[in-house]
Amino acid sequence: MDEKTQIEDKWRLVWEIVNQGAAGRDLTGANLNGAALVGADLRNAVLRGADLNAAVLSGVDLSGADLRAADLRWADLRGSKLDEKTQIEGKWRLVWEIVNQGAAGRDLRGANLSGAALVLADLRNADLRAADLRAADLGAADLRAADLRGADLRWAYLHEAKLDEKTQIEDKWRLVWEIVNQGAAGRDLRKVDLAGANLTEADLSATVLGGANLRNADLSGAVLRGADLSGANLNGAVLRAAVLSAADLRGAQYNSETKWPDGFDPQKAGCVFVED
Repeated sequence: MDEKTQIEDKWRLVWEIVNQGAAGRDLTGANLNGAALVGADLRNAVLRGADLNAAVLSGVDLSGADLRAADLRWADLRGSKLDEKTQIEGKWRLVWEIVNQGAAGRDLRGANLSGAALVLADLRNADLRAADLRAADLGAADLRAADLRGADLRWAYLHEAKLDEKTQIEDKWRLVWEIVNQGAAGRDLRKVDLAGANLTEADLSATVLGGANLRNADLSGAVLRGADLSGANLNGAVLRAAVLSAADLRGAQYNSETKWPDGFDPQKAGCVFVED
């Protein structure tokens, strides 16, 4: 790039970091949301309050860096380097340990792992009872024989996660895992409780979901072609980009927080608006 390159300040900063390094640089409050910073030199950098949401930090050297109050939700910390001088909240240091050192058999009871990127993490036999895993990315994580009783898995991403018969998990969340990994086309799930479930891109073609509780569920990109959603609770549900052709939505409840596909008219489909 040169001075004539027209690019947003955010992305010029990203370019500078990955190409010139940022050791010791003051990046307080910097917007690095979603930035690919693979292999960057951020030793001793000041990243207090920086937005690193969904940033790719693989191979990044964060030795001595100040990450206090930084937003590290869904940040990929695999292969990154921290040391004893790195200032980072205990929650995110724990996430770093899990994804880089594994946590097989580890006692993680009650741990706050909400919004953590735990992709491919080794959590075999881990004790995750009552852990906060809301909106955590558990894609391809190994949860065989793990104890997830009482864990909060609302909006957790379970695609390709490994469960087995020894995994202790509430029936609701095992069902969610089955739906996203095996599909539920044509399955009878009437009146089932799927509130807060992450069902993004799930195959629910012709699935019977009459009277089901889908409150606050994430159905973004889900295929609901021909599904029976009559009387279902869709308050707060996210249905952006969902396929709803031929779906029966008569009597389904929705509210102002429900997010529909572009151009979709819920009233024409027979849905009932309920403000709660």
